[in-house]
Amino acid sequence: MITTLALTVSGALLVPTAQGAPETPDATVTSGETGADAPMTVAQWAIRNQGLEDYASLQQGVSRPEPMTWVLTGDSITQGVLHSHGLNRFADYVHAYVRTAGMHGQPRAQDTIINTGVSSATSGNLMDYFDSWVLGHHAQVVIMSVGMNDGRMRPALTPIEQYRENLRSAVSQVRAQGGIPVLQTQNYTAKPEYNTNLDEYFAVMRQVALDTDTILVDVARMWTETNDGQQINAALMGDSIHPNERGHLMWAQFLLGNLGLLDASSPLAQLSAQALTLDRLSWADPAVVADGDTSAPADARLGLNLDRTMTGDGNGVDTHQVPWLAEASETTFVMRVKLGASTTEEVLLSAVDPSSSKKVELKVLSDGRLRINGNVGQQDGWYTVGGALRDGRWHTVSVTLTHSAIQPYVDGSPLRALSLAENAALAPDLLGVRELTVGARKDQASPGGTLFLHGEVDYAAVYDRQLSAEEHQMLPGAGTGETPLQRDLRPLVANDVPNTWLYLGGRATQGVPEADMPAFTRGYVELLDEVLRWDYDRTSLVRRMKFVVNRGRAGASSADLLAEYRSLEESQRPAVLVVAPEVLDHGTLTESSVEDFRSHLASLVQQATGDGAVVVLVTPPQLGKQVVPYAQAMRELAAAEDVHLIDASQWMAQMRHKYTTLDSLWWTDGVLNHAGHLMLAQYLAEQMGVRPSTSQLYGLESLYFDKSSPAPSHPEGETPGATETPSATETPGGTVTPSATVTPSATVTPGGTETPSATETPGGTETPSATVTPGGTETPSATVTPGATETPSATVTPGATETPGATETPSATVTPGGTETPKVPETPQEPQGPSHEASGQTIPTPTSSPSAVSPHQAPSASQHRNLARTGSSVALVMTAGLLAAAGGLARQRRSRQ
Repeated sequence: MITTLALTVSGALLVPTAQGAPETPDATVTSGETGADAPMTVAQWAIRNQGLEDYASLQQGVSRPEPMTWVLTGDSITQGVLHSHGLNRFADYVHAYVRTAGMHGQPRAQDTIINTGVSSATSGNLMDYFDSWVLGHHAQVVIMSVGMNDGRMRPALTPIEQYRENLRSAVSQVRAQGGIPVLQTQNYTAKPEYNTNLDEYFAVMRQVALDTDTILVDVARMWTETNDGQQINAALMGDSIHPNERGHLMWAQFLLGNLGLLDASSPLAQLSAQALTLDRLSWADPAVVADGDTSAPADARLGLNLDRTMTGDGNGVDTHQVPWLAEASETTFVMRVKLGASTTEEVLLSAVDPSSSKKVELKVLSDGRLRINGNVGQQDGWYTVGGALRDGRWHTVSVTLTHSAIQPYVDGSPLRALSLAENAALAPDLLGVRELTVGARKDQASPGGTLFLHGEVDYAAVYDRQLSAEEHQMLPGAGTGETPLQRDLRPLVANDVPNTWLYLGGRATQGVPEADMPAFTRGYVELLDEVLRWDYDRTSLVRRMKFVVNRGRAGASSADLLAEYRSLEESQRPAVLVVAPEVLDHGTLTESSVEDFRSHLASLVQQATGDGAVVVLVTPPQLGKQVVPYAQAMRELAAAEDVHLIDASQWMAQMRHKYTTLDSLWWTDGVLNHAGHLMLAQYLAEQMGVRPSTSQLYGLESLYFDKSSPAPSHPEGETPGATETPSATETPGGTVTPSATVTPSATVTPGGTETPSATETPGGTETPSATVTPGGTETPSATVTPGATETPSATVTPGATETPGATETPSATVTPGGTETPKVPETPQEPQGPSHEASGQTIPTPTSSPSAVSPHQAPSASQHRNLARTGSSVALVMTAGLLAAAGGLARQRRSRQ
């Protein structure tokens, strides 16, 4: 009889103890497992795995210097979107651990780890797309986890015998290519009837593993053995099906431990599910910098580059004679402003005829809404639409007026179209206004001006024609016009063809937290992975097959990046190549010269474009004077080679010029930290045109930052510099200033369980309520007649199936020449946070913050007990005790064979 190991609870740790086969609820032989030696516990599977040829080959492989490729594939649990709340998924932990910790004394920074999990996938989908999910990556290790969507419901989506054949085929194809297959069972759900069904499919996977001598990682049994034999563990779940960030941490520890790869003294092994907390940092708003230095559109009839601060007392008010406007039958007014709070309405611009009552006026109310006021017909009228213009950010306001209609836009997105009543339309068919004032009302009643503007003005412009929707979007600073980069990327995102996005860079691209940084937060590449494969367009299973390969490496030079690409071009063939070099690594210059730097990148660009990739150069996401010449070399290279450039260096320099403590907010000891990664991911997503308003990137703002505590900034009106301007004493690798403002009492504990707005349909298509288009969701226009209530023609749902945004509130009743019924302020159209369940109780989302995801609450008392039963780290069991003992027992087993 083989001695087995049982897991018993001792304090907060699981301690392996040698004894006979334990009598636990899940330790019985289930259907499909036969024979006296069939493993029935986690410990028994560990012993059995260690006796396999594949296990020995894996240990040998990681002990050699040759680079390896690892593929983790499966369904939404492997993809890990949404329910991990923007924090690390088990695949992210594997990536970070393999490429930084090394194994058996061998560094593995050259390895490639690829997550090809696809939400809603079944084993049948895995077979259908096996080439693009697995074989096309030429992996040495393939970790497969499917079954949740195949068999949890009745009737099952995949018949059980077909499931068996799919698994056997997957194992066979991986081996035929020379790889090591690894099968993983999955977690149980919160629904007992699902779990009963899943047990049958888990049993089939175990039997396939036994029949084919394949390594099996029995997550399902870990789920129960660490939870007093119970299948349901709310502390580890993001909803009824998917693990949350705690569940993903334990999964990663368990997986690496079962493979014999996790050092018990490593930071990952020591990381506790109870330690996933963050102190929120002060808020440095990226929207308030670098947006106020645009120029008026060159094609406007009148363009005014004002670049001034108006103080609400008439200073800075600008008046111009525009006699040509009196003869126009249509016009477009444009103004770019940044406004703060006010208790009164203020005028953006007004156009009048000093000798008559003709006028057109754009105003901002105290609540930030836009009002168009005027008399171009036979009577006065005013029309109020949403806008939220008093949020302290730059906005481009543009309004087209034709004979009988008004179409306002804010930042290139249309507000409700307004239809003029017959007696308010142009009469005659000309505007009749000939004097324009920016920043005040000047008319017959107030020739000296009134309702003076208080705020910053970038430019104003007037056209003698209407602009098309596309032209509104392309106005300077509007932000929603499609750039050449976005035009080239859009067909690669919004299609049904699987493709690969390869990222090359340095330490920031590698994205592994260091030292005092939170070890459970994602790097910018992994954040963009969720945006690209989920937030942007989740309308079909195939749209989620935009696989991200992260080959960032700490200390990599431009020569290294060129070599990296050459080593990967055949195996990966990326559709998109993002190159984000770093020229400083912990203060040390990685480049020999600017000339060599440019030469290496030029070779890389030329080879990648020759291979058909869309190349995106990203200037170093770093601070420091040493960075400046290398960033400039990349700008010149992008122009010379006609490839796309995202200027992260300039953006970060502008941010630091605005915020005095940015270096300690976004960097830790000169290395980009979790806050910096989030903001860099946001910036890159915006530049690429792939960030919808419902992105998880918005939600993490409230988790990472206390927005009620703004970061210290330079005085208002100071223009951010376009080049590096240190705000404090500079040290290599960036400026180090005293610690940033931290809200110590605002400890945020991500987690809890999430109540999804829609249940995932296994293997099918998840149909969102609205397709998200880059640049924001356009609200369908509705005709508004003065004197009637403005009613939107459709409810705007910026989210897809996940977290619907707020419904837009109709504007007030408008009566020409009369009084306006006050309107309830519009609800921000950013998505509200999902509610979370803890121990059966729903935790309401705070309504005080407009951000997408509210700070997750700490585990309840019962959850803490579950986590304590689970242990500070299940990896300690699998490494320090279980595997050591299992290794000896496996050697005994092999000696008897």
